[in-house]
Amino acid sequence: MRRHDKRTRAQRKADESALFAAACLGATILLIVISILATSAQAVDAEPEGAPIVEEHDPAWDIPATESAVCNDVFLGEFTLTAYCPGRCCCGKWANGYTATGTLATEGRTIAVDPKVIPYGTRVLLIWPAGTQHSYISEDCGGGVNGNHIDVFFNDHQAARIFGVQSAMAYLEVGE
Repeated sequence: MRRHDKRTRAQRKADESALFAAACLGATILLIVISILATSAQAVDAEPEGAPIVEEHDPAWDIPATESAVCNDVFLGEFTLTAYCPGRCCCGKWANGYTATGTLATEGRTIAVDPKVIPYGTRVLLIWPAGTQHSYISEDCGGGVNGNHIDVFFNDHQAARIFGVQSAMAYLEVGE
């Protein structure tokens, strides 16, 4: 005896469509796997059996290093980076362009730090996840700069906004 299907016609059509889509997806995946296997089998067949593996000699590896590989920089950890400008929007009543150490803030050189974590006047190397790196001098502090937080100085507010919030590894650069 056949049971009565309580689904509406639209529900049955939707279920059939979903089943058809799943079958098409499965077939597509199967075809991709077969083509990958066929391609890799052709690549294996292309190499002659018992062919020796030849490594190319790079003479540059035989040249001794001319400089020391010692790194004296002190790793501080991962820091959150934000940006600020000399205007009232970022510096409030201290918007005169001078830092807490009395220097004139300069883009590409000045950063604001928590002086309990990074002493004033210290050279700090920041290395971003992409490998980009830049050296700064800790010359300023800020009310929102606490712990592992560095504020990078920019000459204009728009550049500071574009910089946004980033993260980087920080190192204290130790002189040689």
